[in-house]
Amino acid sequence: MTTRDSTEAERLKLLGTELYKKGDYQGAYDKLSEAIEKDPENAILYQNRGAVSMKKHEYLDAVWDAKKATSLDPKYAKAWARLGAAAQALGTWQECIYAWQQALDCLPKNNLTEDQKGDRKQWRTSLKKSLADQVKVESTVNTVSILDIQSGTMPWDVAWALRNSRMAERRASSVLILANAYTSFKEGMNYYKEAKFERDAQGREHYSGTPAVIRHLSEAVLVDPRVFHVTDGEFFEKIIKIASIEDEAAKGWLNTGGPAIIKKAVLQRLEKDGFDAVRPSLTTTVR
Repeated sequence: MTTRDSTEAERLKLLGTELYKKGDYQGAYDKLSEAIEKDPENAILYQNRGAVSMKKHEYLDAVWDAKKATSLDPKYAKAWARLGAAAQALGTWQECIYAWQQALDCLPKNNLTEDQKGDRKQWRTSLKKSLADQVKVESTVNTVSILDIQSGTMPWDVAWALRNSRMAERRASSVLILANAYTSFKEGMNYYKEAKFERDAQGREHYSGTPAVIRHLSEAVLVDPRVFHVTDGEFFEKIIKIASIEDEAAKGWLNTGGPAIIKKAVLQRLEKDGFDAVRPSLTTTVR
């Protein structure tokens, strides 16, 4: 267990701040990472490191640090705003809009300082822009109904029906690519449907299933994203839980940090245990 040293963490934070002001963002990131090692429950350190990641255009790292900061201090307005800005840069609108609103809700209702008034004005503008951007993006999305999916006329259905004839012709065809993607997608969804979350008498949740859902679904989407479709309203909530379990089973780094932290952890394990030990962990984390 790491011994907390808030005094040393504060010293490293100040050094990181000076480097940040000088434009040495990598140096600032490294110092704040050292500070976090000394005081891993300090929300301000994660929020500050997230600010550095924003300057480096490392938005996934910024998102992870902002989430960590808000988990440590749910009333930390600037951390929520950091998450809003990072999610906005990535175009993840629901997360972005939620974060901006949380940032505003965390501000005092009365007697705001001038800085807080400035933050409120800026965050309201960002929230309004995010809402408009979400509407703009959603207006370009094509949706299909359950009846469309069940009609047997979707692109993957057509490709599946033509696959044998295209194989017989022995020539390259996009039909085969789409059919292969659909095969992986069906396998992934079959494993997904078999996955069960149940609670015992003590209220503890238990999982049963084959740890291959994420592999098959990600392969399908990488080969041809047109095959992805869901009719289960709980899909996204459930798939996040499955991903976390599969990552843990593979000794991955899903909950370790953003890409910069994961890269460092991968290299450390690679040096210690070799590529064969790292490969399944890294593959699962990336998927």
